[in-house]
Amino acid sequence: MPTILIVDDEHACRHPLARLLQLENYQIVQAADGLEALQRLDEQRVDLILLDLLMPRLDGVGFLERMRADGKYREVPVFLVTAVHDPKMLSQAKDLGIAQYLFKGDVPFTRLLELIKKQLNEPYTPIRRGRRPKNPQAQPPHGHGAKATGRNTFNAPVEVDEESPDPEFLRD
Repeated sequence: MPTILIVDDEHACRHPLARLLQLENYQIVQAADGLEALQRLDEQRVDLILLDLLMPRLDGVGFLERMRADGKYREVPVFLVTAVHDPKMLSQAKDLGIAQYLFKGDVPFTRLLELIKKQLNEPYTPIRRGRRPKNPQAQPPHGHGAKATGRNTFNAPVEVDEESPDPEFLRD
């Protein structure tokens, strides 16, 4: 099971992401700043780091500089997941070999998961959510919200609302 280190000073960002990744069968290690993250690296091998830039004690760039200076961690891929648009900091992070730069709030979890799986050479199958696609062989309804006639298990005619979502796809 791959291990991901999430480094972010905001618990409200770190915890939900950790929970979602645990549901995807990743082992998660968390740190609230760069110093704590360096300690976590010494305690456990990690396969990927999700790193914020602005943190107390040691920021993301400082963490990257110290991490890359240690030969043991030079090749660990790092995704920068931040709300910072400071060109100087981003340039420094890129020079230190980040694998991805993702802006917090703009990247849906499914996209982040896809990038993580790609980085870790794991297969990715997107999960389809939402309404069931309409049957291409079915005749289109005769107007918006039109009712179609179908048959129930007793072969009795029933009205079917073509616009209502399939309950199976509402359980997510």
